[in-house]
Amino acid sequence: MYGDKADCIYDAPAAKANREFGCVLRRSDEQFDFYECKYFDRKITVKECRQEKAQLEKIRGIQVADMRFVCTDGFTFEDEHEFILIDGKTLYSSF
Repeated sequence: MYGDKADCIYDAPAAKANREFGCVLRRSDEQFDFYECKYFDRKITVKECRQEKAQLEKIRGIQVADMRFVCTDGFTFEDEHEFILIDGKTLYSSF
């Protein structure tokens, strides 16, 4: 896994797997927090979030600690346990 400040890319040619993530934070215990960033003019559905998580969980050798979503227009659902959700209003509230 490699990346810069904006994007993180997972590339495993032998496994024919690659993904690009908005942000990945590595915990000290070799687990990772993934932030999937979407700049949509519509809200993200729970189905879309679950599909993204399922794709991530198929990647061997990566331990997912948390899956977080950032969407400028928000979400069609409220989530309390499965994901951490950050909408545009929350994202820009501290500026």
